[in-house]
Amino acid sequence: MSFGERLKELREEKTMTQNDLGELLGVSGRQVGNYEANKQILRDEQSFLKIFKLFNVSADYLFGLSKERNYSEMFHALKMYKTLSQQSKAKLIDYINYL
Repeated sequence: MSFGERLKELREEKTMTQNDLGELLGVSGRQVGNYEANKQILRDEQSFLKIFKLFNVSADYLFGLSKERNYSEMFHALKMYKTLSQQSKAKLIDYINYL
């Protein structure tokens, strides 16, 4: 999926119009439409940060490099895994392999 497709998908999930998103980014709704159609490239770092925060997604997800929307859940799971005993880790890995 392209940047524009992901942006449109995320915007529609929030039931926002292109004008709504444009207001948050300081551009017109038409400009947002151009981003979504991949006719123009968003170049403003602050706008990217606003998008990441608004939609709670990583840059990797937005640019189609990952299917994971946000890595925070994965990092939380890794932290929890580190607290497990060796026996519990082995059981968990067995269960994951089973799945």
